[in-house]
Amino acid sequence: MERNPPRRRPPAGLSRDIAVVIAAKIVALALLYALFFGPAQRIAVDAASIEARLIAGPDGIAVDRVRR
Repeated sequence: MERNPPRRRPPAGLSRDIAVVIAAKIVALALLYALFFGPAQRIAVDAASIEARLIAGPDGIAVDRVRR
């Protein structure tokens, strides 16, 4: 009985197929990122929009800053 039998290399087509699948997944992830999380999908944040959001009442209408 041999202690270390010679290793057989996988078929050449298998390595190519794996590389193609990995490349397709990378392209798909990049496309999903660009479509759903890219800069065009981000909301503009400025002082006026933050102030309107923080000061708005429960019905969405802005209220006075000081309630007495």
